[in-house]
Amino acid sequence: MSQDGSPFTIENVICIHEEDSGVLWKHADYRPGGRTQTVRRRRLVVSMVCTLANYEYIWNYHFYQDGSIEFEIRLTGILNVYVAREGEPSPYGTIVAPGINAHLHQHMFSVRVDPMLDGLDNVVVESDILSLPYPTGSKENYAGNGFHVEERRVDSESGRDSDWSKERRWKVINPNKRHYASGKPIGYSIHLKGGATPLFGQPDSWTAARAGVLKHPIWVTKDVEDDVNGGGSVRMWPAGKYVPQTREQPEDSVPSWVESGERLDVEKGEDVLVWLTVGTTHVPRPEDWPVMPAETLSVMFKPNGFFGCNPSMDVPGLKDACSVPASMPGATASSGNGCCGTD
Repeated sequence: MSQDGSPFTIENVICIHEEDSGVLWKHADYRPGGRTQTVRRRRLVVSMVCTLANYEYIWNYHFYQDGSIEFEIRLTGILNVYVAREGEPSPYGTIVAPGINAHLHQHMFSVRVDPMLDGLDNVVVESDILSLPYPTGSKENYAGNGFHVEERRVDSESGRDSDWSKERRWKVINPNKRHYASGKPIGYSIHLKGGATPLFGQPDSWTAARAGVLKHPIWVTKDVEDDVNGGGSVRMWPAGKYVPQTREQPEDSVPSWVESGERLDVEKGEDVLVWLTVGTTHVPRPEDWPVMPAETLSVMFKPNGFFGCNPSMDVPGLKDACSVPASMPGATASSGNGCCGTD
């Protein structure tokens, strides 16, 4: 509001602030006399809130001191409910209060990522973690604990599936730039935190027809930015520009773009787009009524060989004289060192 207390409207507002975010890094080395070091983490937050019917969506961009970037979605608001008859069975919802049934539903989002890691020429790498095939006791795997990472570059426009048994993961690299020590291409890893959710509708359902992009957790396409005479060739909207009016898969959508399986240059890299599907299946709880506590989803981008070492080593640490190993002589709450309530 203004200085005299009267309200006024500011359109298209975002919030920018800095906040504490727990421990950035810490270590206690007991051998050379119990030295400890703790560095707290701060993050820059850029956020906005959208009210869409009964839901509030809070969008947060978090920028961390270790070079990580997080896109966070928080869901809150009011449940969509109807009046249930007494004794009415509720296989598709939850009775959250007497006579009030809340529907089962899903929230699904497609995040358009236009990477540019030290240039436009980038490649998406898919990796699986595999146990060594050699038996326990063998020369190759004597203790039986061995495993390794198997990587492959995504060489065509396509949708990619997750595989829990192999802890499948993805990263974006620049094949033309190398880390000074590992010799591997610089990159950023993609972490879907609580978001790799399958679409539970039928493959030919209205939802699947309107938003086929939800069928895979990640898609890779070429970037097209030439809007020829306004014909809509710019690859911007993953499910087409007008989703609610759609009755079939839009021609201008991610699933249509990958149908031909056009090849990608995985040696030199090229300008690519990565489409990430994140979501949650909401089975309402009585605790979600009458106003829902926020549910959180996020996509984290973490540097992987992009920096020479931990880029947050210059963040000032804490010096707490009271924080000492319990095994040290004289380490008590009243050791007389000017803290812990003593002088």
